[in-house]
Amino acid sequence: MQLTNDIKEHESEIEHLNNNLKENNIKFKDLESQISLTEQQISEADEQIKKLEDKKDPLERRKNDLEWWVRTLSRYQ
Repeated sequence: MQLTNDIKEHESEIEHLNNNLKENNIKFKDLESQISLTEQQISEADEQIKKLEDKKDPLERRKNDLEWWVRTLSRYQ
């Protein structure tokens, strides 16, 4: 009788551990998908930053040109 109870107890523990393993596996997969999504968002943000930096250079040159004109025209006033 004791042996039967021990077996049932071990089977119950095994079932409990299997359920925990399944839950943890699901959580792990959720984390993997969140990491993948975050990596994709970072990549998109990097691309947007690069585009903005590419626009910045011509604007910076234009600003410098306008400042030069302002200084030049200010001398003649």
